[in-house]
Amino acid sequence: MTQARKLRYDEFIMSILPPKIKITIHRGEDGIFWAESPDVPNCYTQGKNIDETIAKMKDAIFTHFEVSARDSDPRRLNTEEELSAELRFAHV
Repeated sequence: MTQARKLRYDEFIMSILPPKIKITIHRGEDGIFWAESPDVPNCYTQGKNIDETIAKMKDAIFTHFEVSARDSDPRRLNTEEELSAELRFAHV
């Protein structure tokens, strides 16, 4: 594949994906992390830690948008971190 053709194909792949995809990471009572996206309905995954969960979520997003495994380089989806927390009162 020529460089010009590859560039056009890369632009095509990025045109399929939304410019920004928000994900929410939760920690279950069992300690396993799981993620969902309000921007990509029915796209979920889980992992042993946050980094694994993010990596698996990138893969799930590529799968959702039917990007081939060959073209689903996780470096195409940059992670911009934003911390959000939910506080709940506990009976002590």
